[in-house]
Amino acid sequence: MVGIFLREFNCTHCGQIFTIEEGDLILPGPRLCDNCLKRLWHLTDQELVGENIREDNLQLLRDYKQHYQLDDLIELREQTRQRYA
Repeated sequence: MVGIFLREFNCTHCGQIFTIEEGDLILPGPRLCDNCLKRLWHLTDQELVGENIREDNLQLLRDYKQHYQLDDLIELREQTRQRYA
């Protein structure tokens, strides 16, 4: 049986500790905190290069943009945190 839990991670862009829901199997990879998502979301690829964003963070950001609107993603994360409060 797979468990889903609220876990702490370090943002792979700024290093801030934040919480998101994650399963038992934690794969290595990029994770962006809410603050970085908000700050980076509307920047162009050229502007992101100026932010010294890692390629894996850039790809994660692109993937999020294909599936979410920023406000919906932040709200989903917040609702998840509230379920565990």
